[in-house]
Amino acid sequence: MQTLNREFESFLFLKGLQPVTVLGHLTGINRILRKVEPKKFDEFVIEMYKSNFSYSYKSGSVKTIEYYLEFLGTPKRYNRQRKPKPLQKELLSESEINLLMLSCRNIREKAILSLLAYSGVRP
Repeated sequence: MQTLNREFESFLFLKGLQPVTVLGHLTGINRILRKVEPKKFDEFVIEMYKSNFSYSYKSGSVKTIEYYLEFLGTPKRYNRQRKPKPLQKELLSESEINLLMLSCRNIREKAILSLLAYSGVRP
């Protein structure tokens, strides 16, 4: 297993990956191989996509499996899940900002509120 790890590490470096990325893939493949054997990677990927893990964790794990299969001489590509769109934060409407401006007692408060409202600060 140790020599296989070293060979996989060399393979990743020869692909042009950075040391931090190589370390991440080595850690990932060791974690994955403790759970599942290479013959069942397809099932593992399906379960991974069904899980509640973050998008980046899922795609990183699948990319690690792809590199490992390429290293073993049986390259395979898995389709990526679509990245979930971030939820839009609740923003104040123009009329709500105007109401806040009218409630300001002096020019200093108006200046602070204007700066916050129009610089993109969210509630």
